[in-house]
Amino acid sequence: LIELAADKWPQAAHWENYSEENAKKESDILLLDSHKAEAHLGWQSTLDIDATLSLTIDWYDAFYRQAQSNQLAEITESQITRYMSITT
Repeated sequence: LIELAADKWPQAAHWENYSEENAKKESDILLLDSHKAEAHLGWQSTLDIDATLSLTIDWYDAFYRQAQSNQLAEITESQITRYMSITT
């Protein structure tokens, strides 16, 4: 996931693993799993990981470039409109 995100970031991005070799891992207890929502509610993801990362990174890129609040609002509204056009 980190490598996919780094590839999409407009500027060169990299990451380094600073975890200790024998450190307890959060990943053993933190699980993100949508199977119950699918099974019990019939929920399905609308966006794939590529589209999700693109939308997220576009917004954060503007935020970290210190875009004006009206520009962030325009980006947000544009992304909502794009998402709504996919889901309807």
